[in-house]
Amino acid sequence: MTEIAGGFPAAPPLIAQQRTQRFAWGVLLLSFSVFCVLCLFTTLGVHYFFFQSRVAMPSLLVVSRGTAGLTESDLIEQVVRRGREIYNRAVISTDPLSQAIISFIDRQEEDRLIASVTLRSRSSLDLERVERPRFNWSSERYVIELGGVSGDVMVNVGDRLGRDLLLSLETEQGTVVRLSPGGRYNLSATADQTQVISLRGMASITTPDRQSFAVLDGQRALLDHTSGQIVFSAGYQDLIVTDGFSSDNVVDMTANAAPLSNAVWRCRNSQISPPEGAFALDRVDGRSVMRLWRGGGANSHGETFCIQNLGQTAQEGLDVSMFDSLIWRVTFKVASHSLGTCGSQGSECPLMLRMDYIPVSGDRAISWYHGFYAVQSTQFEYPLRCDSCTQDHQNINENAWYTYDSGNLFTLIPESQRPKSILNVRFYASGHEYDVYVEDVSLLAGRSGTITFTSATTTDAG
Repeated sequence: MTEIAGGFPAAPPLIAQQRTQRFAWGVLLLSFSVFCVLCLFTTLGVHYFFFQSRVAMPSLLVVSRGTAGLTESDLIEQVVRRGREIYNRAVISTDPLSQAIISFIDRQEEDRLIASVTLRSRSSLDLERVERPRFNWSSERYVIELGGVSGDVMVNVGDRLGRDLLLSLETEQGTVVRLSPGGRYNLSATADQTQVISLRGMASITTPDRQSFAVLDGQRALLDHTSGQIVFSAGYQDLIVTDGFSSDNVVDMTANAAPLSNAVWRCRNSQISPPEGAFALDRVDGRSVMRLWRGGGANSHGETFCIQNLGQTAQEGLDVSMFDSLIWRVTFKVASHSLGTCGSQGSECPLMLRMDYIPVSGDRAISWYHGFYAVQSTQFEYPLRCDSCTQDHQNINENAWYTYDSGNLFTLIPESQRPKSILNVRFYASGHEYDVYVEDVSLLAGRSGTITFTSATTTDAG
């Protein structure tokens, strides 16, 4: 054994070598462990970034009528008159005379319309979270979470979206409503109750105490916040059996003289003098629509219309005497029109609705009319209703989607003139030059009858 300065013995060479080896192995194993951890987190991070990460999806706010209130992250309330893009955390509200539509559009998928939410008068909501996957190859779903919902909203959810969708709306009272793709829904929320109506599709309603109930296709659910009871009843039946517009349910009356099924729209033009109007299937703003237009500097009266017969025969029509309510609902956009208001007789609106029916008091058919215009005449004081109209025509914003809800016609039409059977319904563009897009036409009929539940039924509408 050797000695070092100071008289202490030095470690044997073998022991020193072993210590060095152990230290080296420790450093190597620690480095390898750090390397493995880094590889793991890098792999997970890369996988998350490419396959699971999300990005905010901008939404389009369009004011259909009047003005809408908008508060964004800067907490400054603005007044919106036309349209603009909005983002997460935006708060939208409408006043007693306005309507606004929020469209959730995927710009990375050729402007695919994921869903649209219509805020009727005196309504508001918050855009809590609107997201899509960062990359198209991801299998993650769309997420649309809306909060602070109050008032009346109508929701249309697209189908064939290419990926799953989580769409939920939470009221100010904490009730959560989840909606399935390919459906149309109504939601009304007040301090006392929440109502969900499924016109088409499945929904679920979850109470603040976490009880969940299914709302089936064609069903209405009414939740009383005080008692906690939920009442189910029949929703609405759409008497117009065609779903939207397609080559399967739209025909040219002048080109097809053969007898046709009632489940089609028969369309044509009429005019006093050239130019002729036109109609065609189109796709605008992610929506499948029927376009009605006439241009070419027209300065004489013309109409472009589509009509659908109801019932087994055109003479008898469809019996509606068993229903308690009857509601027109139409979604459309007036892009432009040259004739101010609805013309000198109040009968040439760029979009008119007409329903021919047999009243309860007789056998002779009468007609119900209602019109819409975007440009008011500044030169003449044209009437705001036609001679046969029961209500004034409605002034809406130009080039903006609008959803008309007539309310219950059984209460709006004088009792002696209420419909007993409906012969046909039609929509038409009228005037000189016009350009109109119609997305959906519904005639909703409802009747009473309820079922009450006080216990939960577990559901999942997502």
